[in-house]
Order: sequence, then C-alpha cells, then structure tokens
Amino acid sequence: MDDNEKIAKACEILKRYNVAKNLTFIFQNSYVSTEDLAWDKSVDISSIPKGDKIFCFTFEGKYFQLLTVNKRLTHDGEEQWSDFSLNANGAEVLKTVMRHTLSDWGTDVTVEISPILLKSARLGPWMEDIQRVRDKLEAQIMAIRKEREQKVLKQKADDIDLGNY
Repeated sequence: MDDNEKIAKACEILKRYNVAKNLTFIFQNSYVSTEDLAWDKSVDISSIPKGDKIFCFTFEGKYFQLLTVNKRLTHDGEEQWSDFSLNANGAEVLKTVMRHTLSDWGTDVTVEISPILLKSARLGPWMEDIQRVRDKLEAQIMAIRKEREQKVLKQKADDIDLGNY
C-alpha cells in the first residue's frame, strides 16, 4: 500500500465511523451534559498558544480534549479555518482542520476530514467512543426538547376552560 492509499484508507475508515460528523455535533453541543459525560471546565484556553476553543470531557472513564488553534481567515474573508485536534487519554489521535462559516444564526463549525486536510490519525476504539458520546448527547437533547414541549403544552392546556362542553 503506497502513501496515498494509506491516507485514503484512513479517511475512508474515519468516514465510515462518522468521526467528522460526530465531532462536529459534540463541539456544537458542548453545553449539554449527561450522566455519562462530565465536562471539564478547568482548562484555561489562554494557557494554549494561539488557542481558540477547548472542550474537555470524561466519558466512561476516558478523558477527551477537543482543541482548535491557529484560527485564520480565508483569502476572501468568508470563512475561517482552525487546526483541530482530538486527544484521547492524553494521546493525540486525530489532527485535521475545522471550518468556521458565518450564517444567519452565528458561526457554524464543521470538522473536516479529507486526504488533503487530514494531518495525522491514530485509529482505534476512540472512534466508537465518540459515536456513543454523540448518541448520549442526542438522547439528552431529545429528552430536553420533549420536556419543554410537554411543559408548554401543559401551560396551554391549563389556560383553556372548556366550560360545560
């Protein structure tokens, strides 16, 4: 297997495990906690040279760190890019880029993985861990939405008087 094939195969495996989508989702929902996921807010981004964002969490006894550094504008000023890395239990397991795009709602972020953008990868069980983290976050978000919807529905029903009908 030559170098291009090895890089392409790594990207194919990362895509099969939805790593970019899962990491993007986790990054975007870093405000949601679950019983299994504890966010570590003690890490100070100012201690990291050219650091932009850092999210750390513990999941099933494993410590994960999502880090973006070196944020820079594209030549047309439409987007920004950062170097993105994922550390699992202190070892860097993925290094690629994150795209920051302005939208009507603010800034959308997307972890990007392709043969051109992938800088390093150490494939392993962390890919399945990241999928489980996403699944837990999605379930928690759905539970929160359902609870809010039920609260609004109850409040609306409480404000309705059917009289004698």
